[in-house]
Formats: sequence, C-alpha cells, structure tokens
Amino acid sequence: MMNEILNLLNLYVSNNQRINQQIKQVEAATDDQQLKTIIADMQPKELQVIGLFEINTEVSLKELPQLLAVSQASTSRITANLEKLQLITRHKTELNNKEWLLDLTETGQKILAIKKSTDEKRQAKLNDLAKDYSQTDLQQITDFLRKVVKVDQS
Repeated sequence: MMNEILNLLNLYVSNNQRINQQIKQVEAATDDQQLKTIIADMQPKELQVIGLFEINTEVSLKELPQLLAVSQASTSRITANLEKLQLITRHKTELNNKEWLLDLTETGQKILAIKKSTDEKRQAKLNDLAKDYSQTDLQQITDFLRKVVKVDQS
C-alpha cells in the first residue's frame, strides 16, 4: 500500500510532467491563435514564472533561482526566452540600481489570466474530490503528506 501511495505521489509531483499538462490546458483554454502559438512555445519553468505574478505585480530576478529551484544560468535562459516571447520586461529597482525586477507585458497578463482560469477549474475538481472527506480526514491526509515530504528532505 505504501509503495502505491509513493508511486502515485511521485506521478503527481513530477513537476515538468504536471506543468507540461498545465501548458496544454492553458493553450486549449484560448481561441486566440497568437496566444496558442506563444503558449505552445513555452517551457514548464516559464509558465511557473508567469504563475508567480498571481501574487506579485513584480518579481525579483535575484529571487527567481530560489523560487524555481534552478541555477542562476537557468534563470537567465528562462527570462531571456520570456522576453523574446514578449511576456515580460525587466527594469532596475529605484532603490538599488543593481537589482532587476520583472513585469508582465499585456500578452503576459493575458496568459496569466488564462492560467488563473484553468487553475480555478482544477481547484474546483479537487474540491469536488475532497467533498466526500471530513475536515478531520483531510487534516490527516495533509499531516501524512507533510511527513512524506520531510522523509525526502532528511
């Protein structure tokens, strides 16, 4: 039973596979052919960067490696491609002339809106799955998953 649970968790958390599916869902959620083309050209980590703007209006380039769990070099490639796709722009902060901040362009905002919509649909499906469980059951599942994560971190 534990082996099956771990295999299922591994399938779920396989980041690139899950984000590739999200890219396809975001692409399918628009009729705008230009946006479809841009989204189809995106890499999983690039969609993750777009997703960071759900909570922030600006994202610090310096913090990206930690937020994405990638190297600085990977961050540079990711942001360069997002700029090439005209989804982000960068500017220096007013307080520190060495620090760069990222902003979404209008096209980037459109893709973020589509992503938010598909995330909401996904969340509704998860809520529907959870309706058969009590709050106590869900808390036990959450506690169990936290413990599983700690096993991999130790």
